Amino acid sequence: MHIAPEINDGKITIDAYDTHHIIIDEQKYQSTLLILSDKIYPNWSNKAFLTVAPNEYTLIVQENPQVFIIGTGEKQIFPSIQLIEFFNKQHIGLECMNTGSACRTFNILATEGRNVAGLFFIQ
Repeated sequence: MHIAPEINDGKITIDAYDTHHIIIDEQKYQSTLLILSDKIYPNWSNKAFLTVAPNEYTLIVQENPQVFIIGTGEKQIFPSIQLIEFFNKQHIGLECMNTGSACRTFNILATEGRNVAGLFFIQ
């Protein structure tokens, strides 16, 4: 699905996605992808969403986003209580949803000028 916003003011935004890849600036990513305000980390983790421990999110915490969105794949998976508590203590909003919804939400927040980070698990 093509979702590129018409104006992005230099922010990283997602151009398109499907269940097997995400496209950003004509670059196709086919594995788990971490996006911070101005950086893309392809192949961020080969772990399943539920097995990523809170201490592995240090890079996100250092960026100090207002919101951290996790796209959990084709289906929504809810985070562990430990992960929710970890981000609450950091004063970072945590939202988990399927990857398609996460891509759209990430773009909306980025184009609003919000400091947003996103982790997108791809099937």
